[in-house]
Amino acid sequence: MLKIQRTQPTPKTWVLSLQGSVDSSNVAELVDAIETAFQNGIHQVVIDLARVEFVASSGFGCFLTTRDQAIENGGDLVFSAARIQVREIFNLMGLDRLLQFFPDIPAAVGHFSKARATAGRRA
Repeated sequence: MLKIQRTQPTPKTWVLSLQGSVDSSNVAELVDAIETAFQNGIHQVVIDLARVEFVASSGFGCFLTTRDQAIENGGDLVFSAARIQVREIFNLMGLDRLLQFFPDIPAAVGHFSKARATAGRRA
């Protein structure tokens, strides 16, 4: 079973806090939650993994696909507070080189502010 709680710490950022396991039985629900953000013009998404026990391959596929969509629209999909066991799965699959992880939600949300400031200096 997967529970998803949405918060909006800034006007352009959503945090999706997950609880349980992400697998083929519930990945469509996660895709819907992320796509709802996109439909609302939100392309800066934090996936809070603090209460996630396991991520199956279908979850990884969801994360990679939706991250690409976020990037195509000027945003990103990043992760916060992953438990060691969950983070190790990302590492074993080599996804730690593609995805960004932060120790907590404030650090992940702050990443977007820093990214905007850096982009603004380049313009």
